[in-house]
Amino acid sequence: MKTYTHGMMFIVLTLCAVCWGCASRQVATCTTPEDNPKLHYVTGMELVGKGDFEAGRQRLERAISCSADFSPAYDGLAIAAAHIAADATDPAVRAAEEGRAEGYLKKALRDTRNNEDRFAHLIAVIRSQTALGGKNFIGTAKAAYGRADGLDIKEADLLYYQGKEAIDYYMGIAYRQASEFREAKGRFEAVLNAKKAGKWNGPADRAWKETDRVVRAMAGITVSDLGRKIAVKRAVTRAELTALLTHDFAPAALSPKGAGNRPHPSPVPADVASSPIRDEILGALNWNLRGLEPSYDAASGAYLFNGARAVKRGEMALLLEDMVIRIAGDEKIASAYLGHEKSPFTDIPPTSRFYNAAMNATTRGLMEGEAGGVFLVDEPVSGADAVLALRSLQQKMQGH
Repeated sequence: MKTYTHGMMFIVLTLCAVCWGCASRQVATCTTPEDNPKLHYVTGMELVGKGDFEAGRQRLERAISCSADFSPAYDGLAIAAAHIAADATDPAVRAAEEGRAEGYLKKALRDTRNNEDRFAHLIAVIRSQTALGGKNFIGTAKAAYGRADGLDIKEADLLYYQGKEAIDYYMGIAYRQASEFREAKGRFEAVLNAKKAGKWNGPADRAWKETDRVVRAMAGITVSDLGRKIAVKRAVTRAELTALLTHDFAPAALSPKGAGNRPHPSPVPADVASSPIRDEILGALNWNLRGLEPSYDAASGAYLFNGARAVKRGEMALLLEDMVIRIAGDEKIASAYLGHEKSPFTDIPPTSRFYNAAMNATTRGLMEGEAGGVFLVDEPVSGADAVLALRSLQQKMQGH
C-alpha cells in the first residue's frame, strides 16, 4: 500500500513539475526590454497610421501575446481590421474583417482599466466606424465623441495619442468623410487651438486646408454635379479627370488642331473599348496632353489608358503646363525654368522632368506646394485640387 501511495505521489509531483515548466515557458513569452506590449503597441499604431495595416496588425498581435488583456492593442487591431475590410474587394473577406473589428472592440472595452484606456477605445470606435462607413457611421462616431467629454485624462499615459486633441482630429476626419465640412473644419481648428505644438497639429493643419479646398471646389456648379462629386475624393482617377476635362472644362483651345506639330498619340488603348466614357477618353487623347497619355503594358503587349489609376501630382502638373502652353500659344513656357541650380521643392531637383511643370503650375496659382517645401510629385492629386486647378485655368482662358 505504501509503495502504491509513494508511486502516486511521484506521478503527481512529476505532473506538477511538467505543468510548472509549461507555465514558466508561457509566462516568459516577452523577456527582453524591447519585446514589450507598450513598444509593440505604439509601433503597430504608427504602421496603421501610415496605411500599412498588415504590418501594424502583426505588431499589435505581438503586444497581445505579451499581455493578453492589453486593451489599447485590441483597439488598434479593430482599426486595422476595419481598414482592411474597407479595402477588400471580396465580400467574404470584408465580412470576416468587419466581424474581427467588432470582436476586438468588445474585447478592448471589456479590458479597459482606466480613463486613458477608455479614451483610446472611444477613438478606436470613431476611427473604425469612419473606415467602414455605413448608413449611420457618423451617428456612432458622434456618440463616442460625446462619451469622451468629461473624462479625466492623464495625457502622459496616452502612449500613442499623446494628447486629448487626438479625438478632435479623428472626429474631424469622420465629419469630412460624412461630407459635413463645416463641422470637420471646426474639429481641426480645435486641435490647432489646443496647443501651440503637438503631435496632431501638423495633420490637423493639413486636414483643415484639404477640407477648405474641398469646400471651395464644391462651390461651383458643374455639369451633372460631376465636379462636386469628384471634389470630395482623396485621389482622382485618370477616367474621372478625363470626364471632368471633357464635360466641365472642355476648352476650344485644346481641339485637335490646337496640338500643333506634336506627334499623334499612340494607337487607341486596348482597355478603352469597354469604358463607359469611351468617347470622352478618345476625345481627350486627341488633345495629346502629357499626364494623360496611354502607356505600353509589356504583360499584355498593348497600350493601355489605365482609367482606374490615380493621377499623380507630377502628372497633373505636366497636364496643366501643356494646357497653359496651348492657351497662351507660347512654347517657351515649356523651358522657362530650366537651368536653375536650386529647386524650391526638396523632392524635385531642377533636372527632374517634372520641375518646369511644377514651377509653372505653382507660380501661376494652379497648384500649391505642401508644408516642408515639398511638391509630393508621386502622391495622388486630390479631387479638390484637380477641380480648383482646372477652374482657375478656365478663368485665365477667358482672357484669351
